[in-house]
Order: sequence, then structure tokens, then C-alpha cells
Amino acid sequence: RRSPRAPRRPATAPAAPTSTALRIAVLPIAAPAGDDAALHGLAPVLTGELIARLAAHTRHRVISPASVERFSAEARDLGAAIAQLQVDRVVVASLTQRAGGLDLDVQLIARDQTLVWASRWSRPRDDLQLLWEDAARGLAQRLGVTTQAATAARDPAAYRAYLEGRHHWARRSGESLRRAITYFEQAVALDPDYVQAWVAMAHAYLILPWNGPTPRAEANAKAAAALGRALVLDPTSAAAHAARGNHLTEAEWKWHEAIVAFRRAIELDPGNADAHQWLGEALLYLRRFDEADAELRIALDLAPLAAATYRAHGKILHYAGRYVESEAAWRKALELDPEQPWSSYGLGYALGMQGRFDEARAAIAADRMYRLPGTAPYLTVQWAWLARQRGDQRELARIAAQLDAGELAQVTPWTQAFALAVLGRTDQMLAALERGLAERDQWMPFTAVNREFDPYRQHPRFVAVMAGLGL
Repeated sequence: RRSPRAPRRPATAPAAPTSTALRIAVLPIAAPAGDDAALHGLAPVLTGELIARLAAHTRHRVISPASVERFSAEARDLGAAIAQLQVDRVVVASLTQRAGGLDLDVQLIARDQTLVWASRWSRPRDDLQLLWEDAARGLAQRLGVTTQAATAARDPAAYRAYLEGRHHWARRSGESLRRAITYFEQAVALDPDYVQAWVAMAHAYLILPWNGPTPRAEANAKAAAALGRALVLDPTSAAAHAARGNHLTEAEWKWHEAIVAFRRAIELDPGNADAHQWLGEALLYLRRFDEADAELRIALDLAPLAAATYRAHGKILHYAGRYVESEAAWRKALELDPEQPWSSYGLGYALGMQGRFDEARAAIAADRMYRLPGTAPYLTVQWAWLARQRGDQRELARIAAQLDAGELAQVTPWTQAFALAVLGRTDQMLAALERGLAERDQWMPFTAVNREFDPYRQHPRFVAVMAGLGL
């Protein structure tokens, strides 16, 4: 079911542009399901494109794509969208095909659901990117508080490859990320100066090791190369600086340099929710909990319905010792996306720290990550932690024997260290941390904040591990 076509002229007297900063949401675009099925499948990515371009052309606060995706064109409650996103204006757009071209109809709607303004733009099919640029400029002029953003036209085939890559990137599985990288590689082969494609490629490589077995060093090197190219092409790209900060934390463990990169991204684009979230997560590992919390609250203001942002906030609140608030954040993440990885796991830990052990066990076991092949030994480690929290020494001894029988050797060095800390085996735990440092285990930064390691923080070998982490 399509959204009603926007009229060529406003149905109400047009409001004057405002210089007061507004909160604006671009709702998911209704894209054609006719002769270009691929374009219909790209509707979420196209919505993100319009959001990005509008944000570049106005100083109003534009809500992030992750928060609007639930309000699909097929089943949209406009009043609920306005209320839940807490916005002053919503943009409703529909894309239709005609012989040789595309029409984009856009409505700007006020908080009381009255029509403020409407217009249509038309372009040949190969000029899809220019259609978004037309609409973004038109909306920005209508809203006022415009900027003079410069957006270079891209090769149409490169742009289409980039959109396909973004579509697969959003699915966040190992297979989909590899497909996304293939499309981004096609985009930069066709248009070597395509900054957004280089940045997107870097992001895909950075998160690939978190979504399946991937040589981490190789992925990190490719991410670094893509970021280097992006920043040479455009040193003022906020997305590139944010991605560089992410690389500095994920791959290089250079926390203070990462913070500088994130702050530069925010300086260039204060509305970049990802930069605020990633800055908060970097501050977490430096144990700057209040600052981390403040950044996540800004990110949530920009992305009020983003499950991943609530997940990050839950993590920060947990390590700050605020378990009731952490529980609420994890529950919100699961409400928004029941399949969000690590959210049910995090909820279980928040419940366990509150002494709600049966609920904790059920929540941990329900996490989608523990439904993947080969994760049973990791789940056993969680049961060891829960038995220790419960004070059940008999159960802890049983699980310890199970781990010693071979399961402990099947998990990463950091997870081994966590289990050994739970079991109170100091020398083995320190040796596992040293292996994790040498192998650059991706979980190692959690050593800085995980409370199981608190009794060992003054041990010289532990201090040396933390120095190796830059923490």
C-alpha cells in the first residue's frame, strides 16, 4: 500500500521558513514495487540517502535512519511516529517510476499533522542521486537555516553499486558484509574519488570480525587503507573522521587519538549520532563513565529509536555500576529489535548483578549470538559466572571440571581469562590475558572495566597488560 501522492501545491497556506532549530524525521520512502524490484528493495537505503543529504543542507536536527526504519510506508501511523520520535516536522516521500524516469513526491508535515508544504521533483532514472539532492535542497530552503553543502555528482553505476552495498551492510551478517564490500569495491573502481564508498567499505571491514570468523589483522589493514583514501579525498568528511576514530579503537587501541577523531567528526557534523555513540564507548574503556553516559544521551536524542544505541548505553551504565538503569536500556534495545545481538546477554548480566539469577540465565541463553554454531563453550563460561554470583560452589566446581575437560581451550584468550578470574586462578588468568594481548583479541579492552578483574588490578603483570592496551 503506497502513501498518498503529494499534491503539486500545498493544500494549506505555506509556513514561512524558520530560523529556530527543529527536530525533523524523514520517514521511510515508499519506493516502487513495479518494474524495478531492486529499487524497491533499496527503499531503506534511499531513505538514509535523503536523510544524509538533508542533514548536510540544514542546521536543523535530523533524526538518524536507525530510528525511523520501523515506520514503514506500508504500515505507517503518522501520529505514533511524531510522538515516539518527538519531532516538530516529518517528511513523507514516495518514489514512482515512469517511462525513462523517476518522480519523487515530498510532503512536509507539522507536528499537528497539517500539511506545511509539498513538491515534486523528476529526473531520468540514471540521475537518482540528483533526485535526492534536489529534494534535500528544496526541503532545506523551505525549512530555513541552510548550509552551503557541496555534493559532487557520482557516476550513476558507482552510485547504484554504493546503494546495493549499503543495503547488504545493514544486514550485519558475515555473508552480507562480504557482499557489501564487493559492491563498495565496484563503486570505487568505477569512481575512485567516491568518499562515501571508501568510508562505507572501511566500516564493513571493521565490523566483519565481530560477525563471523575473519582474519582480524587483514580486515583492519583493509579498513585503514580505505580510510586513508577517504581522508585524502576529503579531509572535512565527518563520516571519515568518525570511522577513523572507530578504527583507532577497534584495531589500534589508541584511545586518546580516537577521541580526537570523534570530536573532529562531531565538530564537522554535530548531528552525527554514530560519532557521539562511538565517542561514548571510547570514554567507557578509559573509565570516564559520566562523560560516556553524556555522549550516549546525545546519541539517543539524535537516534531515539535505535536499538544499537540503547545497547551501547546499557553497556556503559552496566560498567558504571548502574544496574537498574542498565536493565532498562537493554530492555529498550530488545523492544526495538528482539534480535539485536548481545542485548539479551547484556540484560542477563544486569539482572545477575541485581541477584535475579533465574531471569539472568534465561536472558543470557536467549541471546541470538548463542544460537550460532560453536558457541556452547562460551555459554558454559557464562554459567560459571552466574554460579559464582549465586554463591553455588557445588555448581561452580561442576562447571570448572567441564571447562577443564576441554571447553576452556575452545574459547578466545580473553574469555579464558574471564572464566579463570571467576574461578580465582590468578596465574592462569594472567597468562590468558597476556596471550590475548599478543593475539590482539578483540575483547581485550573490556579488561579495563569488567569487575571480575578488579582484585588483580595492582598485580604487576596485570598492570603490564593494561599498559599494552593503552589503558
